[in-house]
Amino acid sequence: KVSVEMGYVFLAGTLLAIIQLGSSELASRFVIKEENEDSNETRTLRRTAGLQLGTMAPALSVYSFTREFVGSEFAGLAALADIPTKIYTLILIPYYLRFRG
Repeated sequence: KVSVEMGYVFLAGTLLAIIQLGSSELASRFVIKEENEDSNETRTLRRTAGLQLGTMAPALSVYSFTREFVGSEFAGLAALADIPTKIYTLILIPYYLRFRG
């Protein structure tokens, strides 16, 4: 049965994926600094760091804890919240990589 709460959970998962992508880009820019900002090595390191941080699956590590301590119905909601991250990881990353070049 589909409910409004499920839509909110999916929306929260989408927001999490967007925040994760944005924060990975910011982290790669602030952490990897070099005198020459236009060097290929700097751009490659930033692109790699942004991709690795942006594709972490935070929800996967909490499924078992959610199911054990909160209940199976909430484990399903946790999986629903993780769907946008999976869509990004499996479908949108090739386009993102072309954009980042």
